[in-house]
Amino acid sequence: MELGRVIAIVAVIHVHLSSHESRLFYFAVPYFLALSGYFLANHLNPEHISLYPLKGFAAKHWRLFIFWALFYSLLPPDWPMLILHGGLTTGIFATFAGSLNKLFVNPINWFLDGPPHGFHLWYLANAPIAAGMVFLFLKFNLRWLLRTIAFASIVILLSLKSSQCVGTMEWASNAKLGLLLAIPSLVAGWEFQLLGWAGRRNMIIGALLISAGLLPELLGFEIVAKGCTSLEGILIGVGLLIFLLAWPKLLGGKLWVALGKLTAGVYVLHIALRPILFSLAPKIEWFPNSLGFVFLAFLTFIVVYVLSRFLIFRKWLSA
Repeated sequence: MELGRVIAIVAVIHVHLSSHESRLFYFAVPYFLALSGYFLANHLNPEHISLYPLKGFAAKHWRLFIFWALFYSLLPPDWPMLILHGGLTTGIFATFAGSLNKLFVNPINWFLDGPPHGFHLWYLANAPIAAGMVFLFLKFNLRWLLRTIAFASIVILLSLKSSQCVGTMEWASNAKLGLLLAIPSLVAGWEFQLLGWAGRRNMIIGALLISAGLLPELLGFEIVAKGCTSLEGILIGVGLLIFLLAWPKLLGGKLWVALGKLTAGVYVLHIALRPILFSLAPKIEWFPNSLGFVFLAFLTFIVVYVLSRFLIFRKWLSA
């Protein structure tokens, strides 16, 4: 599972450096969501469903969302250039004004998606809402309705047009898609945990789901609109979780555990560090070469590791 987290967070970094031409890396957030559902299912006693685990889950995620949403409401997207050439104060005020504008024009968009330059925070905002739906529906014995909503979410995602998937950089993307993606992914992880399967069967199921998610891309056709993280991402993300759970032991296990603990910090911080790469090589923003991608991933892991050594930063870098 920790290896899966590392793979997923590296995929997130790649998506945020690419032109979104390939959807092969869109499995990352569905993996994190399915993993959350898998863990939360451990706390679901059919005879007495307690909301206590949900409170802890929501508190950690929303705490990170609020802190980093405020951070990205102040940090200019080109902060390295402003530090080198002046204008940092002006940039901070302009960034804050843009964030306030989005907040007042569309507050739901802001709270589900984050500020304009913290657009990647939508996972932190939506995961607790989706988890809350799981717990509440189960508490009132409405499991059938939860499955229906998860299925309906996928149907809606499949019906979207490209213009409904990706917005502008000012207004970010996924604001209205977060819950549509979070609910089926989280429910899938939760359902799989309740099944209690193990061993070779999991490996086969995981491989089949991953293959089903990869097939449209490999054959060169789309079953979802360009820019949408939809059925393909859910299939690959859930399939990867199931596949990795089938491995009894993995080489370098301690390394993956150590890196896995850093993934939350890497998730929230890599966008802040991305401008360093742009200032070094401006053309890398939308069409990254492998060197730029590796550089940003390595830099972010190193920075998060160093910051996590200090207690004052640790709680803002882990969920």
